[in-house]
Amino acid sequence: MAEIKWIKLSLGMFDDEKIRLIESMPEADTMLIIWIKLLTLAGKKNAQGYIFLSENLPYSDEMLATLFNRPLNTIRLALSTFQNFGMIEVDDAQFISITNWEKHQSLDKYEHKKEQTRQRVAAHRARKKALESSGTNVKTSNVTVTLRNAIEEEEEEDKDICSSSSSSENAFAFYQQNFGVLSPYMSEQVGHWVDDMGQELVIAAMKRALENQKKWAYADSILKSWFSDNIRTLDAVIAREEEFKRSKQPKSKSSRGSAIDKIDEIARRKGLLK
Repeated sequence: MAEIKWIKLSLGMFDDEKIRLIESMPEADTMLIIWIKLLTLAGKKNAQGYIFLSENLPYSDEMLATLFNRPLNTIRLALSTFQNFGMIEVDDAQFISITNWEKHQSLDKYEHKKEQTRQRVAAHRARKKALESSGTNVKTSNVTVTLRNAIEEEEEEDKDICSSSSSSENAFAFYQQNFGVLSPYMSEQVGHWVDDMGQELVIAAMKRALENQKKWAYADSILKSWFSDNIRTLDAVIAREEEFKRSKQPKSKSSRGSAIDKIDEIARRKGLLK
């Protein structure tokens, strides 16, 4: 995953009731500084809001006290408050994550797509202007249609981007809830599959891995199989699984009887049976 250089803070941050409650507490200013430091640390790790020294080693209170240059008791008070207010989550392995990090920090892709659209429309206008300058006739109706198509395409891209952002968040959350800490490498892997297959199929593959008591590698192999077979919807997945189940079922007695009758008929015709 690419390194990021900044994080986003809401302009209404200090209007939030949780922040206002913190401001009324002892060590309020220090606790708010700790909160900002946690956000920036999560941004540096760039792992869907998780904060850790390494993928297998969470930060301890003592480590954070050293990193943030704040008293240990103040760090513990801050973490306890943030957790009680639902601002952070601490899993069973003591890994800290910022609540709803992806929701508030995942607008880069949207902005990138919007910029691509603006560049494409600007390029179209530049080509139109060049044609007009060269004396080439450009029909007004065609220009209107082209610009309208560009606007409609931009609106469709906005819908796709919002859908993709939501899809990524859901798939990432499902991974973290069922497979553990989402490292930068694994975040990139899951993100690639979400882009190619959509969150519904990525989650469906992970569910099948869990049902078989397997890890992500099993879900990854399932997604590769679906991708190679051009399966792109959950309905198509279910249909293929039902077909597979039917192929494994033993033939009914009547079916076997019909098959035997056919074999006898063929034998009679060849004179092997009377």
